[in-house]
Amino acid sequence: MHTITMPGDSYESLAAGFVRGTADFMITHLLQQDRPRLVHPGDGFGRVLAWTWRERGEVAAGVLVADLLAMLRRHHQRAHEIQPAVTLDELVDGLRHALPGDLSEQEIDEVTTAVRHQARGV
Repeated sequence: MHTITMPGDSYESLAAGFVRGTADFMITHLLQQDRPRLVHPGDGFGRVLAWTWRERGEVAAGVLVADLLAMLRRHHQRAHEIQPAVTLDELVDGLRHALPGDLSEQEIDEVTTAVRHQARGV
């Protein structure tokens, strides 16, 4: 893996597009599922969330999750088709399965606790 440096506004644009793409993926899968539903954002989102948490901190990670939840609940053109609406708890539970395997259980607990707290405050 290599690291790049980019301006903050470029990161914000990339993050917004990534969140929209993740919401597209999730909504497609949620509409095809029966009960009980699994709210899983995909492993790619888990890797980006872990990087964001490690490199940019828990506030940025929480904003990423809050933006995804807002897209799933209100901002996506098909959000109204998801009934009942995705909850923060469902999303955070799904994140546990999406985070990369190089995180320990303790780190997964830390990430999910932090994003749950931050996403509620955004």
